Amino acid sequence: MDFYFDQRYYPEMMYDSGVVSVQLLVTTLAITPLMLIFRSSRKMVSILRWFQRRRRYLGLACFGYALIHLMIYLRRNSEFADVLWHMEDPKIAIGWIALLILLLLAITSNDKSVDTLGSRWKKLHRWVYFSTVLIFLHWALFGFFLSEMLIWLVPITVLQAWRLGLRHR
Repeated sequence: MDFYFDQRYYPEMMYDSGVVSVQLLVTTLAITPLMLIFRSSRKMVSILRWFQRRRRYLGLACFGYALIHLMIYLRRNSEFADVLWHMEDPKIAIGWIALLILLLLAITSNDKSVDTLGSRWKKLHRWVYFSTVLIFLHWALFGFFLSEMLIWLVPITVLQAWRLGLRHR
């Protein structure tokens, strides 16, 4: 089993789990703006509604891959003192904060929480935007694969800015 955690595999596993988590997050956040853009295309709206009905599952999958990302990190840094020492590094601390927000959102991503929290549920789940900023900051501070990060950051930023522009018009 340790073969998979050798020096050369650890970065690949961290990268892959992080990227899949980001891809699922961006997909989740892109649904509503794309629905607004393609509202006159019945076929696109039909496809996007399919995604919209499964948005909660996509968010949970995003959290699941973030959790895998954490488990790989903890497998490599299994000493509690090491983990605490790494927390002094802003790029690690930011990742922890983003993960805690995703954990809170995952815990409340069920019908009972929606009913219990009422209108506060939507306000709580808007924290996904702050978490998204932290996740991209976490990625940027590591300084690896920045051009690939932009492939995911730019479209979702443009879509969300466009959506906010529509709301304020």
